[in-house]
Amino acid sequence: MDAAKPETPVWLVSWNVQGRAMVDPGEIARRLDELEADIVCFQEIHRSQFAAVRAQSRLAHGNWWFKHWSIHYAAEGLAVASRWPVAARPGSVALSHKWRWLHYTRRIAGGVTVATDAGPLHVWNTHLSPDDASARRLAEIHQLLGLVPTTRAVVAGDLNVRPGSHELAVLAEAGWIDGHDIVHPDSVVATNLTGDRRHLKQRLDYVLVSRDLVDHVADASVPGATEPIDTSWWSLSDHLPLVVEVTLPEG
Repeated sequence: MDAAKPETPVWLVSWNVQGRAMVDPGEIARRLDELEADIVCFQEIHRSQFAAVRAQSRLAHGNWWFKHWSIHYAAEGLAVASRWPVAARPGSVALSHKWRWLHYTRRIAGGVTVATDAGPLHVWNTHLSPDDASARRLAEIHQLLGLVPTTRAVVAGDLNVRPGSHELAVLAEAGWIDGHDIVHPDSVVATNLTGDRRHLKQRLDYVLVSRDLVDHVADASVPGATEPIDTSWWSLSDHLPLVVEVTLPEG
């Protein structure tokens, strides 16, 4: 009998850090190292913040993508940070309002291929349109589905949809499965806080895995939202990090 191929534990995190609120990059880096995060998909992060997080954590590799300029703040974007090198040239695409450089409604997606110890893993990060724009959000999803590889891949981000939504059903039909629900199929967890950060509100954040990785999802959690609840996470952003462990097979 052939020996089973080795698998590499990969801790994936999706986190909207609300960079315009002037998040502390050092504290973000410290928390991610505590989680032993291997790959992190950030939303609403400034380029300088991303550089500082990388410099102060074990996440030495990655890429940042411009999303939009703001009159009051530095340019906001998406980023993927990794403790492994990025093996393929990073790419990004505007999913809506391609030329609307100065408005938050512009939406993008960015992808990298990470050279993990078990081989390549394709990681795509996005932040979809808010819940009052379902038609545009569905159009963004269909565009994204035409870009991402369908095996050994992850799609993560602030999808601005709640569990049970039509958008998640469209993604599931295309082979993208919610990593948290694989581990906790009957649980309800919030990843978003009220504006004053005093109460848990809803779930908008996801780590979706390609169909071939479903059986390799080993764990999932939301620090600050599950027992024992540590409300110190609540001061860092109006979103909490969603953490999913995948035991990546060699390939």
